[in-house]
Amino acid sequence: MQNVQRQLLACLKAYRLGQAQAEDTALDAGDWPALYQLAAQQKLSAVVYETLYRSADFCGSDAALAARWKRETILQVSGQAIRTQKLLRLTGELDAAGVSYAVVKGALCRQLYEKADLRPSGDEDILIHRADFSRCSEALTACGMRLNAGGAEDDVTHWLDAETGLHVELHTALFSSARREDALLNEWFSQALSGTFAAAVAGGSVQSLQHSDHFLFLVCHALKHFISGGFGVRTLCDIVTYAERFQNEIDHERVSRRLQQVNGRVFLDQIFAVGRDVLAFDMASCGWALSAPDDAQALLDDCLAAGIYGQSSMSRRHSASLVLEAAEGGGRPNLLHAAFPPRKKLLSRYPVLEHAPVLLPVVWLCRLGSYGLEVVRAAGKGNSPGESIAMGKKRTEMMIKYGVIPKNKAKDP
Repeated sequence: MQNVQRQLLACLKAYRLGQAQAEDTALDAGDWPALYQLAAQQKLSAVVYETLYRSADFCGSDAALAARWKRETILQVSGQAIRTQKLLRLTGELDAAGVSYAVVKGALCRQLYEKADLRPSGDEDILIHRADFSRCSEALTACGMRLNAGGAEDDVTHWLDAETGLHVELHTALFSSARREDALLNEWFSQALSGTFAAAVAGGSVQSLQHSDHFLFLVCHALKHFISGGFGVRTLCDIVTYAERFQNEIDHERVSRRLQQVNGRVFLDQIFAVGRDVLAFDMASCGWALSAPDDAQALLDDCLAAGIYGQSSMSRRHSASLVLEAAEGGGRPNLLHAAFPPRKKLLSRYPVLEHAPVLLPVVWLCRLGSYGLEVVRAAGKGNSPGESIAMGKKRTEMMIKYGVIPKNKAKDP
């Protein structure tokens, strides 16, 4: 592990534990720009700044970097606080309208930490009943939110507030109802809105899922991203901190049983093992035990390389289709299927195929043409077919090892 990565993890650990300053790993002058880039990639810039700026050698002699980092942290934290207050106003409108809803992920995960606004949210996710969509839309519009008509996908609509920058993803299902593989996940949460409770957020409150449901959702959401492009260390930290904070309110047996059904229990073991090794997470005191021998280093390396949700490079993003093919087919990455997926897998991105299936070959050509242009434009910048294939193979092997793709279903190459 590189010194810069160790420093990032030391900062995240200090933040998680509420410590004012992280352990200083004595970075060289040239390490500071790399740490700045890695922190930005992991959406932890403000966390790293807050836990290191007191260091005598912060940013070395690069005063411009130190000033830029400080300015960006102030803007991020103040902007996050403003967006959180806007969210509280919005959920107040939903409460007044009698809409059943639950805020998940971002706002609730921020409250796990002493300095909540250092942990940013790119968007806020709200689950509602499909029947309440019209009333909810009226409430959002009354709050100044505007529907991004071009952003609708399956069970999600995107709402934006130009004044504060708040982005709300309004869900009528937590996972895509168009994907057969997600049907069981949605079944688990189909009655979740009947048992919401008022969770404290930034001096106010929002409705959220019971802690067992919310924890299960966080793990399943991470698992979905893991199978595609991956996820960053911030998500990993959220999960172990949630398990620690609400250890007495999470039904461990039910969570474990359900994760077994989606081949995710060993995956959770790896998250806990990474938390134990680098974030001072005591799984035993939180009532958890490993269900299988851990091999957490591969997951940690993947998280450090992935960026926030597997967006660190074009090669990683393109490798996701290979991993998904292997996960859904229970075997090795299938290059042919990744390049020429069946029509039903393209419907969400190319709705024209719903009424004109004859256009499937045209869509295939467009996708391949777009990929070719990306390769040319990003030549030498972490985007090549060979790198995507190698990464897809490596990540698939890791998932077989973790049981996400069961060994007895894996096909011979």
